[in-house]
Amino acid sequence: MGPSRGRRGGRLALACALVAVFAGSGRPASPARVTNALPSAPRSLSGSAPSDTEIDLTWRAPASVLLLSHYVIYRDGAAVGTSTSTSFTDTGLQPSTTYQYEVSAVDITGEGPRSGSASVTTMAGSGDTTPPTTPMGLQADPAAATRIDLSWQAATDAESGVDHYRIYRDGAFVATTTGTAFSDIGVQPQTTYTYEVSAVNGDGLEGARSTAVSATTPAPPPAPDTSPPSAPPGVDAQAVTARQIDLSWGDATDAESGIDLYRVYRDGSPVTSTTGTAFSDSGVQPATTYVYQVSAVNGQGLEGPRSAPAQSTTPDVVDTTPPAPPGRPRIIG
Repeated sequence: MGPSRGRRGGRLALACALVAVFAGSGRPASPARVTNALPSAPRSLSGSAPSDTEIDLTWRAPASVLLLSHYVIYRDGAAVGTSTSTSFTDTGLQPSTTYQYEVSAVDITGEGPRSGSASVTTMAGSGDTTPPTTPMGLQADPAAATRIDLSWQAATDAESGVDHYRIYRDGAFVATTTGTAFSDIGVQPQTTYTYEVSAVNGDGLEGARSTAVSATTPAPPPAPDTSPPSAPPGVDAQAVTARQIDLSWGDATDAESGIDLYRVYRDGSPVTSTTGTAFSDSGVQPATTYVYQVSAVNGQGLEGPRSAPAQSTTPDVVDTTPPAPPGRPRIIG
């Protein structure tokens, strides 16, 4: 069986299945739905031109359709839009121009035949045959990794005025705007783009494009560092006097934003922060045991786990000063 016959068989089977469902629910089945899988053509297509740049179309629904999805509108043989209702407004047309329209219906089985054609002519314009001037002073500013801001000087048109501007990126049309600025957010990081702008007057005439300008987007900002640094290794605590303990440790690591500083804890409480890997604690007492830990803080302010504890005991104070000699004896009598 060929592909075409298979598709027709599938559509017919789908239609028969739906008919069976309706029959089982007590609703009458439609023989036309079984024998005609695709929707029939929309009827009574007509159009009118309310202005010199748009045409309004209306039509009647097809006589046979199975769960309608939408309609496809064709202008001069090419599809120009879709509609879920039985009307459509075609815009951006030229004044005093005749267009041929057709409409087809699409349901769950596919697209049916097109309607009969309707010929509609737009209204005459104001008679302005001169396009607007070229926008001057185009500037392109890469405001972010995915945005380029454009600005330019206003164009002029003495007859019908400037209606809007058209923006071109790398030679392709991307957008319209009525102002003299536009933010292009459809760009990629670290990429160079070239822009041009043209003006369109009230009669739909487009003027010459501006001088092209280029802009290169920057690299995206680094992703936030959500991983804390490692614990400093090899913490060592040595009591050098009864009132001073010297600490030292190895470098912690943080691949994303680096190490900003270290925090020193004595007996579980922070005592200082330092950017180096050594610290002399002079806030200790003689003959006392202290436990130290050190943690690292990265460039995003994230503090990592504390190191393994290191313990040190200060010596007692030794009195090396002899007592003073006794004074001269006193004779009492």
